[in-house]
Amino acid sequence: MESYIINNDLLFTFLNVVSHGIPYIALIYIREIKQKDHRQLNWMQVFKPFSGIFLFVGIILCLALLEEFLWETLVWNEHFSMNLAVSESLLQFLVPLLVVPQLTHYLLDGFIWRRPKKVS
Repeated sequence: MESYIINNDLLFTFLNVVSHGIPYIALIYIREIKQKDHRQLNWMQVFKPFSGIFLFVGIILCLALLEEFLWETLVWNEHFSMNLAVSESLLQFLVPLLVVPQLTHYLLDGFIWRRPKKVS
């Protein structure tokens, strides 16, 4: 039997979102929005009703697409290009800025999935 390696960005993204992103979003929504009392943060009440989950996912999706668009147009230029000439000194500022969402994601993962220590 032959083994096939599929090198497709869209397929990887789809599988990554289905296996990791959707459960992560559901966990955050259920744990941090549905189950908590947000009297001090009145603006978060908009996410409480059933339709709020669509707004929550929509905001996350828009931010993710914006991030990917900025990576593609300013740094990679692999799939399409807007012919934006970005200087090397500007890239030194932009790349760390674009890394912030992923770094935040991994730091949050460390707190969310951390198991409480058992008290003897």
